[in-house]
Amino acid sequence: MYITSWFKCLFTTLPCWDTVLAICDLIFLEGYQCLFCGALAILEVCSAELLAMDRIEAILPFIQKLPSRL
Repeated sequence: MYITSWFKCLFTTLPCWDTVLAICDLIFLEGYQCLFCGALAILEVCSAELLAMDRIEAILPFIQKLPSRL
């Protein structure tokens, strides 16, 4: 539900433009199935922080405003 904004905007709301361009390259090369792969990759990069959070109230704002290190 909260990751759908990534899909609707094709990840252009991410803080790191290099990541946005890399995902766009994959979409143009492989097709739209890479949208899901891109979302999984972002969650994998942030997995340590996400797993350290114990409440949904902390996870959702984190997903909506990702760190700039992506």
